[in-house]
Amino acid sequence: LLKEQKIESIVEVGAGYGGQAFVLDAMSYFTKYSIFDLPEVQVLTAKYLSLLNISGIEYPEIHSIEYCESDLVISNYAFSELPKNLQEVYLERVLRHAKNGYLLMNSGMSNSTGRSIGKLSISQIKESLPHLQVLTENPLTGPDNYLLIWKSAV
Repeated sequence: LLKEQKIESIVEVGAGYGGQAFVLDAMSYFTKYSIFDLPEVQVLTAKYLSLLNISGIEYPEIHSIEYCESDLVISNYAFSELPKNLQEVYLERVLRHAKNGYLLMNSGMSNSTGRSIGKLSISQIKESLPHLQVLTENPLTGPDNYLLIWKSAV
């Protein structure tokens, strides 16, 4: 997906304690990193990453921004677990403004686990991200899991 592209700004939706930001920082993969999460989680993430001497991470609040541009947006299941109304906000303010995206998902395709109730479907997401590709998660870690990627002309 990203072999020929320079990635300087990354947005992560649902960073947990910040492990992925730590790994990408160790690879010198970005100059700007924004983490969207619950305020309490952002405090934990900031504490963890500061103990590892990682600075320059931003912690915006989704309802406080008009939009957030990035070279890459990533989410490991967090976007797929948001309620539909918040998924729509993230689509409009974050995902649509990303040149590239990588989302591990566990809702929106099938519903064998019940996780797709009250969530956006793939077709609804594709309306905002026309270059979206749907891939099989490999290895498959759950019956409703899959991967969404896109490259756009933002």
